[in-house]
Amino acid sequence: MKSRDFCKFTEKGVAVGIATPGQTPNSTGENLRDFSNKRWQSLTAGGWPGIATPGQDPPAKKQKFHFAKVLFLFGLFLLCLWSPARAIDSDAGTGGAQFLKIGAGNPRAMALGRAYVAQAEGADALTWNPAGLGRTQRKEAVFGYTNWLQGFNGQYLAYAHPLGRTVWGANLAYFTLDDFDVRNEQGIPQVGTTVLVRDFFSTFAVARSLLTERLFLGGGLKWVHEDNSGPIQDSFVADLGALVRIRENLHAGFALQNFGAPKADVASTLRFGGVLNIRKTFNLSLEISQANDNETRVGIGGEFIVPEYLLQLGQIAFRAGFFSTDNLGQNLSSFLKTIQMDRTSGLSLGIGLFSNRAFGYGMGLDYAFAPMGALGLTHHLTVKMKF
Repeated sequence: MKSRDFCKFTEKGVAVGIATPGQTPNSTGENLRDFSNKRWQSLTAGGWPGIATPGQDPPAKKQKFHFAKVLFLFGLFLLCLWSPARAIDSDAGTGGAQFLKIGAGNPRAMALGRAYVAQAEGADALTWNPAGLGRTQRKEAVFGYTNWLQGFNGQYLAYAHPLGRTVWGANLAYFTLDDFDVRNEQGIPQVGTTVLVRDFFSTFAVARSLLTERLFLGGGLKWVHEDNSGPIQDSFVADLGALVRIRENLHAGFALQNFGAPKADVASTLRFGGVLNIRKTFNLSLEISQANDNETRVGIGGEFIVPEYLLQLGQIAFRAGFFSTDNLGQNLSSFLKTIQMDRTSGLSLGIGLFSNRAFGYGMGLDYAFAPMGALGLTHHLTVKMKF
């Protein structure tokens, strides 16, 4: 007698089996069904995640822990604790080389409310987190200009050069101040007095990617020169940084900048933060920074990116951010009054353009501006080339 297939419907379900010589279809179906039930119960005994045993309700779905949400909510909590109307910290600006804090050569960071430690990449990383230098894929050159406050202007140059998984880079920034208002101890203007303000810094850094680009480590040495028409101060300080890819769309960053010199000569800064990428078109970043001559500051920024394949010619990014600075009063500029930003301190806006089709090279332009209350409006501009 040949084997035959059968399908028998029972009250509990469907039993499927193959009858062998000497067996009836019913007995074969019952034997297989009993075996299947026993096997199923043995597999699910002890709580096989997400699978219920016969006669049981499906277990509740386990909730996932979202680090990004916790990081974002923590940043909002810190911002809620901040009082915008508080007075300027009495310890602010007591350290040396304050020009290191103005974000020269990095309009993207300034536009994002200085929340950049976890996004740092390329030659831009030299001023924020040296570990980001390890993300450089091509040779990169940056030329920048900073129009700060009260005629304090700066020029910036940077270069990054990848060598396999190791990348080295260097930068140079030079600042001058024109029309300096000189007064004596009684506050009387000293007309005709010549005052020269010449400040600069230069950095050499190296970074490397590890663990299949899940971890980036970097460090650098910096020469800081400060000449404010008085005693000239030269200092050598160091930078250290790390970047961690927690998930494909979630990164964390850490940096310790300008350490190794007395606070009176160079103020150091500690940074920590994260960035969440949403659908590859929006970046939400958070950074907490602490300078040793100031209190803890919080920055938060958003960046919306229109991809290059949609525009055909290049990529465009719109940026906005907020940095928890002090209340800097009201600006009398008619332009700022027109756009309702004359009392604004801490808000920043910016834009970025990049194309891989510019004369056979990658070309980019970044711009940011940030109102600083009664002190004025700051501008940051860089032109970038990748080759």
